[in-house]
Amino acid sequence: MRLSGLSDVLRNIDREMARQPQAVQTACEVVERLIENEARTRHPWTTRNSHLANSIFAGTEATGDKTSIILSAGMPYAVFLELGMERGWRKYKQDYQWLRLAVNKMIPVLRRALKHHLGGGS
Repeated sequence: MRLSGLSDVLRNIDREMARQPQAVQTACEVVERLIENEARTRHPWTTRNSHLANSIFAGTEATGDKTSIILSAGMPYAVFLELGMERGWRKYKQDYQWLRLAVNKMIPVLRRALKHHLGGGS
C-alpha cells in the first residue's frame, strides 16, 4: 500500500525546516536594534559625554543551529557600571545593570517577533 501525497508532505517539511533559520535570524535582527536603542537611551545615571552610549553595540550571530543576539558596551569602564565592581580608587556603590535590564525588557518583544516570523501569528 502506497500513501499518496507523502512525497509532497516530506518536501513541504524540508522546505519549512530550511526556512526556519532565516526566519529566526530576521526576528533577531529586528529585535537587536531595539535592544541596542534601549541600552543606549535608558540608563540610571546622568551622561557627561556620549562615549558610553556610542560604544553600545548589538548584533546577531548564527552558528550551527544556534542564533544569538550579542549586546556589548565598548568603553573599558562599562563592566564596572554593569557589575558595580571596584575600579582603582573608585568604588561604585550601585550596580546599574542597564544592559541586563535592556535585554530583559526586550524578551517579550523577541518572543512576539519569533512568533510572527515563524508563522505563529502576530
